[in-house]
Amino acid sequence: AIVSGLMSDDAVRKISDEGKKFFATPSRDRPDRWALNLGKKMAERGADREGLARALGVPALKLDSWTNATEAVPSDAQDLIAAWLRKPVRELFSDQEPKPMPARPTSEVAPPPGHVGLPAQESVQ
Repeated sequence: AIVSGLMSDDAVRKISDEGKKFFATPSRDRPDRWALNLGKKMAERGADREGLARALGVPALKLDSWTNATEAVPSDAQDLIAAWLRKPVRELFSDQEPKPMPARPTSEVAPPPGHVGLPAQESVQ
């Protein structure tokens, strides 16, 4: 039993290798899919970002792009992530691409023509 929740690099590598062997079945013709609240599910499970990235054989930044739903997750990675988080694939991934978030206005935007700023407040003494 892993009491501390930490795994050595060798243990992570062995789990990754076994997972790759286990999931090395012929393609099920599943498409790349989008993660659904993957970051939240990882936090709930206490999953280690770097450890999961190593097990997947991808850079942590790639895992971040999947977690933030800026890239779809390949089907083989979906299986390993689902096993790592002990969740069914259907709870973690969707075929529907997320809608992009609207851009937030910044304070650097010029005011509209004819805009008059707020009057300066006078200090009362």
